[in-house]
Amino acid sequence: MKKITNLIFVSFLLFVLSGSLFADGNVGEFGAHNAFGKAFKACGKEWLVGPVGWSWKETQVWINSLKAGWRSPTIAELKKLYNEVGKISPIKEHGVWGEKSKEPSFVWRFNFSTGSKYSYKATYRAMNSLGVAVRSGNTTP
Repeated sequence: MKKITNLIFVSFLLFVLSGSLFADGNVGEFGAHNAFGKAFKACGKEWLVGPVGWSWKETQVWINSLKAGWRSPTIAELKKLYNEVGKISPIKEHGVWGEKSKEPSFVWRFNFSTGSKYSYKATYRAMNSLGVAVRSGNTTP
């Protein structure tokens, strides 16, 4: 019995240490925010909360798979959402990937905790970076 208990404990420990479970509700290498898949309307647009912890490039694959007019938000759209809705949106205080910057291989990320934008490499992965898709508010899913 002790061997089984130890095996379960070691398996759980490896699972946690591998980044497969984070305290804030993220799950797996390609994590899920606790609002993953939640759609909401704000600023005259439809928004869809996606994966957390992915790079901008990985997020683009998810957004492109959605079709139906979904795309990455611009920094201007994210700033407007932050100013009008703030941290009460399903995005909470996460950083959200925006559009490409003028620097090759860099992209913008808007931080809903501070209301600021930052430039990152498109392949950079941050545990608190959230993929979000946006489309015209006149479209129905």
